[in-house]
Amino acid sequence: MQALPFSWRGLYWGPNADYPPTPLPGGSNNKTLTAVDYQAGPLSNFYYPTNGTNLNSLRNAGSVTNAGLVGLYHYTTTTNQVPETNSVLDIGRHHVATDAAGNPLDFDGDSLPDWYENRSGSGVYGAGDIADWLNAYTSTNGLNDLQNWELASNVQVNDPMQDIGTDQNTQNETAVLAFGQNVIAIYRDSNQSVPANGQPDCFCSPFWYPATVPQGDGWAVSRDGGVTFTDKGTLPVLSNVVVYVAPNCDGISGYFATTNLGDTADAKLDRDNTSGTVYFVANSQRPSVYYPNGTNQAGRLYVPVWRSTDNGDTIQAPVNVASSMTNQFWDDVMDGAFIVVDNFPGTGQGDVYLSFSWIHRQSGLILCRSTNGALGWQVIQQITNIPTNRIYIAGGNVFMTTNHEVCLGWSLSYTNTFYIARSTDRGQTFYTTNVTHLPPSRIPGSFTRTINAPTNDVFAGGVPSFGVNPANGCLYIAYYNQPPSGTNRPNIYFTQLTNGIDWSDPIQVNVEPGGVATDQWQPAITVKPDGTKLFIAWYDRRDDPTNQSLIRMYGAFANLPITSTNAFTTNFAISTVTFPPVFSGTHTNAGEYDPVYPPSTDPNYVYCVPGWFNGVFSAYMGDYDRAFSDSNYVYYTWGDNRNTTTNHGVTRNQADVRFIRLSWRH
Repeated sequence: MQALPFSWRGLYWGPNADYPPTPLPGGSNNKTLTAVDYQAGPLSNFYYPTNGTNLNSLRNAGSVTNAGLVGLYHYTTTTNQVPETNSVLDIGRHHVATDAAGNPLDFDGDSLPDWYENRSGSGVYGAGDIADWLNAYTSTNGLNDLQNWELASNVQVNDPMQDIGTDQNTQNETAVLAFGQNVIAIYRDSNQSVPANGQPDCFCSPFWYPATVPQGDGWAVSRDGGVTFTDKGTLPVLSNVVVYVAPNCDGISGYFATTNLGDTADAKLDRDNTSGTVYFVANSQRPSVYYPNGTNQAGRLYVPVWRSTDNGDTIQAPVNVASSMTNQFWDDVMDGAFIVVDNFPGTGQGDVYLSFSWIHRQSGLILCRSTNGALGWQVIQQITNIPTNRIYIAGGNVFMTTNHEVCLGWSLSYTNTFYIARSTDRGQTFYTTNVTHLPPSRIPGSFTRTINAPTNDVFAGGVPSFGVNPANGCLYIAYYNQPPSGTNRPNIYFTQLTNGIDWSDPIQVNVEPGGVATDQWQPAITVKPDGTKLFIAWYDRRDDPTNQSLIRMYGAFANLPITSTNAFTTNFAISTVTFPPVFSGTHTNAGEYDPVYPPSTDPNYVYCVPGWFNGVFSAYMGDYDRAFSDSNYVYYTWGDNRNTTTNHGVTRNQADVRFIRLSWRH
């Protein structure tokens, strides 16, 4: 918050601050007062009355004939709050003119005060001004002056000092939430992580086992609405547990070891708006199995959830959501957890739901519920793959619609059908609906670093983003896809489910200036709580159509319901600069990449890249970013690669987390 300015003009008090004031030597137009009859006003007790022969005589008495010439157009000296404008300058202390509620005047109603927009104080829009104080829409990007001002600052969320002197300096794959002036962001963070999500690699020779437990996710908090953030470090580990280590890949000739279990990626969060508890989830290190009762007992799947009861200042030790689930194999994995809190009033308020993929020989999608603040959990739904028919669950997540209805949504590979398992009794019973007409996928497998990059120097483009209208339960998906014909450069598309039966025809969200096709990917969507508006943001290469390399974040608003293909005709830039993609790809020299995500041809390892994934994360800049909104603002974080780091004599760009808070479109 910026203090409102005031100004003294044209009044001289004597050298000893005596009263009456000493006249200026040789002055011919001195004003002598017999008393000072100050009036109380909204900003001080030093306003002039509008009548009388004392302080009132200083009004319109200065030698400057136009107050705007000395920057006081929007200021006043009187309790009636009439600004000077271009009148003869009053002598004495000036305050910013306010309205009846004591707020600075805002002629154009854009929530930026007149004095702030017109920094010259002249009353005339010109060089150095923030915007035109007479026009709420100075720009042509469809945003008002306040929104453009908000976008002028991309706040860094993670602490840059923790990235100095290390190649492990990647932060991306972000999620955010806000309440009051509190903002909490969570993200993938390589500072204290290890390659391959911590999974030992029995195919390496010699056998590779991580030297440290991965702590691959971080979080940060803001107490001033996102103006500044405090990096809080990494999530707590599950301490002192028994795991099985299989150097020969057979699961038979291995050994047990006591260690800790960490986390690696896919971090998300939600909040109980009544209790104030914030819940965090992330992928566990791999395998996601431990043996809580010793080596001769059955193992348990590990799906961590963390709690914070002090608005994100601290996070408690993890609770295992799957503590009742016996693993199928020694190398089972959990992936892609989602968490949501039932914040609707009434029975069920405060219930916490968590879904995740259980990856083993016959993988599936699991939904769990807690009714005691995430301290205890039960499995309430399980969807299993049918691998013999080549039918596999392609992602899935839990979400709330309206009136305590909890839903588990997923699609199947090689089909265009979306499934929703719905429950209106807190997960006791479910009924499944099949929603058809998903658009056929033409998603490119990857994006090249530049238009001339080698075909194996590529990165992945992330996953679709899912949104729910809290007011009516309508569902929305934003995704990237190649257009039906012509270019193979993908666009951002939007489709909606408003009738519970089938998805609408897709609408293109991004605009292509001059009709030039460029790459767009990894959208994030959020819906205003009253259900009247939505916001979508994404990664975009329109600012570099020649090289198809540099990235800039773009966004769009739309009013709901959406009934026209022109709903997203106005796009606006979110990031203040462009930046290159950051991933290892074919960069194999020391200092050219983050060793937590090494290239598959890493020269530091003679036999193989450490970890079961064998370098697959070399092609990742994060799978998603998740936006959040309340009644006043959109909150959005993203992986931003503008900063550089120098190590091993090599300077390269690194990934950080950036943030904006943006007012909803009027």
